[in-house]
Amino acid sequence: MAKEKQIFNLFTTKTGKRYYSSDKLHTKWYALLEKCNLTKRIMYNTRHTFATLAIKRGIPIYNVSQILGHRNTQETLENYAKFINNEHLKINRNIDLFTDNITI
Repeated sequence: MAKEKQIFNLFTTKTGKRYYSSDKLHTKWYALLEKCNLTKRIMYNTRHTFATLAIKRGIPIYNVSQILGHRNTQETLENYAKFINNEHLKINRNIDLFTDNITI
């Protein structure tokens, strides 16, 4: 049996159903930004901000991919791989600095 894909809707109606009207949604979005005294930005940019911050904070790419609704993790990696924290590279650099100073 195929695994059911879990659907996550960020914007819902009062009854919990998906919010469909993009005009109304954008009107409410911009009003919310203004009320919060935030710079106007398109909603889609917030999606990228979320993904970038989630990856930088170490949330597994699989989970971020599911939240974003990507078909697979490859799609997510193509867009956000540059934000993955490369701790192993820092460790290698520190080892190189340490071993460069050793003389035998």
